[in-house]
Amino acid sequence: MICRLTILLLGFAALFVLSGPAQAQTTIWSATLTPKSFSNSVGCDNAQLQQSRKCSNSNRLSEDDFTDDGTSYRVRKIVGKNNGDLKFQLTAQATTATQTLTLMIGGASYALADAAHTTPSNRSTWKWSNANLSWSADTDVAVSLVAIDATATGQPRIFGAPQVGKTLTALIDDIEDGAGLPAGLSANPVEGCRRTLRTRSRCHAPRGPAPRRGGPSRSGPHHDALVNATDPRVEGNGRIL
Repeated sequence: MICRLTILLLGFAALFVLSGPAQAQTTIWSATLTPKSFSNSVGCDNAQLQQSRKCSNSNRLSEDDFTDDGTSYRVRKIVGKNNGDLKFQLTAQATTATQTLTLMIGGASYALADAAHTTPSNRSTWKWSNANLSWSADTDVAVSLVAIDATATGQPRIFGAPQVGKTLTALIDDIEDGAGLPAGLSANPVEGCRRTLRTRSRCHAPRGPAPRRGGPSRSGPHHDALVNATDPRVEGNGRIL
């Protein structure tokens, strides 16, 4: 019985950190682009004289404005060049948070942080070399800016006897998350519930604050561990933050 419980507790420890989605994604802006061909380029560009080539033309780009991190932007340019380069331009200088976003074009992703970034005329421009977009003029393509949260790494260290009626302690000092751990988990160990031979009890880890962009928690969902004295096993009806 103890051996079975030990195996289940180890399985629960893995779920403690790694059971959430590998990468949570929050859409900041999305639109449909119908690229136009012009001057060795395909896409839309407000610097073009013809209205039909401009990103501000809703027949070319269905939505050109959005707000991120308290700053309002308009899309001025999404252009794939014949030499393979990709250029993306926004009005206003991008905040530090906006510069962590990823541009999605069809099924391809382009992290803004990986591009050459310039700020001409108080605008933000990103350039990727050898992007080699596989799109065609006058064929609709989905475009978006998304925030992608990386996976947390590590596992809690479990101490204590794996027996019904004993107390287990989980330390989280080996867990790393670039977005930060939820409040209450960064310094405090998570104490296991005291379980007696005739009781079935429930333990909760502290919940953290809501994420900045309103999406799912960066450190994963909530998990409750249950141990039944007559059937010592770990059950899940949620996950831990």
